[in-house]
Amino acid sequence: MEYCKANCKHCGKEFVKRTYNQVYCSDECVMLQRVKDKNSRNFNTDRAKYIIFQRDKFKCIYCGKSSIEDGVILHVDHIMPYILSKNNSIHNLVTACDMCNLTKGANKLEEDVYYRIINVIAERNKQLGYVDIEFVDKVLYEYFENMKNGNNSNK
Repeated sequence: MEYCKANCKHCGKEFVKRTYNQVYCSDECVMLQRVKDKNSRNFNTDRAKYIIFQRDKFKCIYCGKSSIEDGVILHVDHIMPYILSKNNSIHNLVTACDMCNLTKGANKLEEDVYYRIINVIAERNKQLGYVDIEFVDKVLYEYFENMKNGNNSNK
């Protein structure tokens, strides 16, 4: 690899990259950026995601793996891909494990699977109550719009 100079994503100091995708000048800047990112997390976004996870019993809607029993990382996933539906509502969002979320990507589900999942989610949403649905819809709509527009600050 040809070595090139870059500016540290955290402190702005110029440094020589050791790898192609290196963006921090030191391990210290990596750690300081992680602390900064953690402290800037949006409580409402985290709470809204938690409501989705709780509604789905902390299990992947597709494979049934759990963050508790199976140790998988959970994500909020669009059942009908956003690129096709432009829908960020709680009625189009489910809990998905890392593997299922990344494997599914922006692909549509088969129609029968899609409708089975939609029916399960509709039933679970009824149990949430109107206030939680409104809250999750508002917060996650803003969150996904910010992500789409390249604003990952999540503020």
